[in-house]
Amino acid sequence: MINRVSINEGVSAHLDACLAMVRDSDLGRNYFQDEGRLTGIIREGLLKGEIRIACTAENPCAGFIWFTGAGMFYGFPYIRLLAVNPACRSDGIGSFLLQYVEDLLRQRQARKVFLTVAEFNLRAKRLYERLGYGEVALISDLYIAGYAEHVMMKQLDEVPRPTDLLSEIGHAIA
Repeated sequence: MINRVSINEGVSAHLDACLAMVRDSDLGRNYFQDEGRLTGIIREGLLKGEIRIACTAENPCAGFIWFTGAGMFYGFPYIRLLAVNPACRSDGIGSFLLQYVEDLLRQRQARKVFLTVAEFNLRAKRLYERLGYGEVALISDLYIAGYAEHVMMKQLDEVPRPTDLLSEIGHAIA
């Protein structure tokens, strides 16, 4: 486990490290065989200021997360990409990045956050489930023919249940 992690906004100097992390992942091997396409995608996230980099004393680019504020249904935050340096996998970097983004989104009053995970990426899906993401849909051939994507969502705010509201109303009346 990594002792100290800091999060910084991604800049163009991080491009090569981000590319290497994606290339050396199941997602990269299955979805991003076109190097130019991958480079363009990561460059876009860096230019928009939507990528955050996890840094440790041991690794200045231990992982990254790309999120956008209104990327799902034009109104909900969407985590576009999460990748961890192979040397740092199983060290909690992915969980740390997700928690960072969730906390940031809560500060911005976001109620939910969405992501997609490919059906072959079981390790990532287990991580998301462990952190409270639930599957809301399975879409075949969403990004690439032959691969299904699990659409997952996490509730960021506490939504009062109807019974809780009734209880509060009852206490207010009494």
